[in-house]
Amino acid sequence: MQIRLGNRQDEPAITDLVYTVMKEFKLAVNPEGAESDLKNIEAGYFARDGIFLVAEQDGQIVGIAGARRASEQILELVRVAVARQWRRQGIARKLVSTVLSFAADLGYERVQVEPARQYPGSDQVLMRFGFTSDPGEDAQQPWYYRLERSGLRA
Repeated sequence: MQIRLGNRQDEPAITDLVYTVMKEFKLAVNPEGAESDLKNIEAGYFARDGIFLVAEQDGQIVGIAGARRASEQILELVRVAVARQWRRQGIARKLVSTVLSFAADLGYERVQVEPARQYPGSDQVLMRFGFTSDPGEDAQQPWYYRLERSGLRA
């Protein structure tokens, strides 16, 4: 398995993977709304000081991770998805590790995840990395990973 940067040619396979995972978890797909970032990963991620990764096995995209700048100090992990038959093999871990290294190399202070954008069960993967959240009364707070604590700081 190889992890590499995604490109324009990957966009149809990326979209298929994300939509399949969303439907699996009974999440609504909105190609003109929340999923519009998949139409152009260059503009949605790379042009926004971010990264979009694909995990590939034998020419097939089996996992993805996308993160982009939310602010000067924060990189937002927008997407992590792994095809059902490839789960529990460390692919999500490798993708998230690569995103965290990227964030540290670029000098971000933390990586943040909006809970509403994640799939059921992904909080367990994030907690294993050390992501946490601040308590909130009215809204579910974003999960974040503070890079200074991790030793990943460049």
